[in-house]
Amino acid sequence: MAHTIRDIATALGAEAEGLLDLAVTGAAEPQQAGPDQIALAMDPRYGEGIAKGRAQAAIVWPGADWRAMGLKAAIF
Repeated sequence: MAHTIRDIATALGAEAEGLLDLAVTGAAEPQQAGPDQIALAMDPRYGEGIAKGRAQAAIVWPGADWRAMGLKAAIF
């Protein structure tokens, strides 16, 4: 079952930016995430793993430059 970035952010009580209607089917480590998964990079030390994966969206740390990471959406 797919969920939108908007739905996930709402469920978490978190802020989100970007393509909020982007749907994902699951979560994965940043370097292993596919285009239909959200990468879990809540700490800066996991940020560089996003470039090794294919995620279009991620849950990132506050203030992360998600656009520079090549993401289409981010949850903070």
